[in-house]
Amino acid sequence: MLYFHDRSIIQHNLLARITQNAHPYPASQIEPWDWAGIDIKKESQGPQRSQNTVQFRVIAELKKAGYCLLFDDDDNREVADVMAVREIAGGLHVDLFHCKYSG
Repeated sequence: MLYFHDRSIIQHNLLARITQNAHPYPASQIEPWDWAGIDIKKESQGPQRSQNTVQFRVIAELKKAGYCLLFDDDDNREVADVMAVREIAGGLHVDLFHCKYSG
């Protein structure tokens, strides 16, 4: 890939131009979580459901957030590590969470 000063990118024979400035995500919408007791270098909880992993903590937080259904899809090439479903007026809302570990 080639990156240019105007943030345009060339990959293979495709040119992508950035035509709008992205606005920063509002800090007021970021909810900090307590990661005490979690080894942030361990992402997957695995089949043994290791409680000191990033994925285990994400699922625990989602359970507290009132989702009615959680799918743990921790595998290669999954759409998300965790899919969470909640009921809303007139239907369902699906959130996808992809867990990442630190270094």
